[in-house]
Amino acid sequence: MENTPHSSYTAVEDAFQCIVQTLTDAQDCIQNKWEDFKKKRANLEQKMNEYNLAANGHKRVSLCVGGKNFDTTEETLLKETDTFFWAMLRSGQWQPDKQDGRDFIDRSPK
Repeated sequence: MENTPHSSYTAVEDAFQCIVQTLTDAQDCIQNKWEDFKKKRANLEQKMNEYNLAANGHKRVSLCVGGKNFDTTEETLLKETDTFFWAMLRSGQWQPDKQDGRDFIDRSPK
């Protein structure tokens, strides 16, 4: 094989293309690992939130619904998401009535 300027140029170009492909593959691998990391982080955060809810969920909740008193726990009220009680308790704004410790809900208890 003859060593001409053209063959040297081709060898450099081939080496350059190989390096570009290696870097592209590495970038794809890093991107995939980053996406996996973000999914695992989101799952972990969700599990931590669920754990914190469960750990703190034994707190007693007293409600007065349409004049009828009910006692339960936060854990019970937080079992179902996207409900009135879940939103009320997760908002961090819920405070029971200072007089009798019950939260009044103006609804029929049936």
